[in-house]
Amino acid sequence: MARNQVIVTVGDAWTQLTNGDATAATWQVINGDAWIAITAGATAPAPDARGFLYEKGSGEANRSLEDLTQLASANRIWARACNSASAQVLIDHA
Repeated sequence: MARNQVIVTVGDAWTQLTNGDATAATWQVINGDAWIAITAGATAPAPDARGFLYEKGSGEANRSLEDLTQLASANRIWARACNSASAQVLIDHA
């Protein structure tokens, strides 16, 4: 199911940004800093996984998940806050 410019608040645990399979997405960290991780399937990354660090104001514009990871069948995007109690990430995907 698509998400159209939805703001997701994340804490210190991995939170799924996608709400279903996605092949491409746009996101921007709008408050705080966040780790972003990509998985194949709905299992969250390990609690101590780091992912890619995105600072406030940074993100990706309509990027294919295949362009961001070598992980076969990548289809989910996750986030967790870095250096703060929470972060907000705007997500848009088909």
